[in-house]
Amino acid sequence: MITTATADRPPPVPLTVLSRWYLYAIHGYFCEVMFTAAWEFVVNCNWKFPGVTSVWALFIYGTCILIVERMYLGLRGRCPLLVRCLIYTLWTYLWELATGLLLRQFDACPWDYSQFRYNFLGLITAEYALPWFCASVLVERLVIHNTLRLRYHHAPGSQAGAGGGGEGGGCGGGGERERDGGTGGTERRAAERRAAERRAAERRAAERRAQSSRAQSSRAQSAEQPSAEQPSTERRAAERRAAEHRAQSSRAQKQPSAEHRAAERRAAKRRAAKRRAGPQEGIKPSTFLL
Repeated sequence: MITTATADRPPPVPLTVLSRWYLYAIHGYFCEVMFTAAWEFVVNCNWKFPGVTSVWALFIYGTCILIVERMYLGLRGRCPLLVRCLIYTLWTYLWELATGLLLRQFDACPWDYSQFRYNFLGLITAEYALPWFCASVLVERLVIHNTLRLRYHHAPGSQAGAGGGGEGGGCGGGGERERDGGTGGTERRAAERRAAERRAAERRAAERRAQSSRAQSSRAQSAEQPSAEQPSTERRAAERRAAEHRAQSSRAQKQPSAEHRAAERRAAKRRAAKRRAGPQEGIKPSTFLL
């Protein structure tokens, strides 16, 4: 089960390479025991089902399936299932031959196919082509696919381990480790990218909503409280007309009209004429001097 991280719980991490190798080794070991038991029952009708294998099978199957896992991650988007399983089968034959030759140098090879008709050096045989092909399908669809989905889940209150680059514990440490599982990190990185994209989209949506809210609030405030610093065009025009009217009134007060000036000139002329005519009219010759 894949879970998401919370504030109190770190996100689950994929299995390490060593953990996956261990699962693959156990799977191969178990399948070999079951296959030899079934073979013994079919050939000899032995109801005891004596399945046999060797400790070497753990290392052989664990490493073989781990390399098949790498092939699966590289070919799953390029080749169909049947082609991939054919490649896995060819690799299984090559790996069985190589490990058989190596173990035979120490007289430690636990299998011998000399009794089969189409064997090669007693280490591989064509009769096993169909079983290896079916095993390849099973390994990819059931074992590898589900193993890559496994995750370490951290217990609440667990502390980060020192020196291992991950959580203390897990396999061999009594807890859980937080190291990238190599191959399994591909699916983890894809999930992290999708989560990051979702978070970024949510942040952008929240920012858009906040901007829209601020714009609406600003428009509402502008409608309720018109700005006094920026008067309208009509108000400015009215102020200009009032200022012009006051200026005209001031000029009219300071500069008398033309009629007033003309009246003043006429009055001055009359006063001057009276002054000139005054002495001549007021002095008369006295008759007693004659």
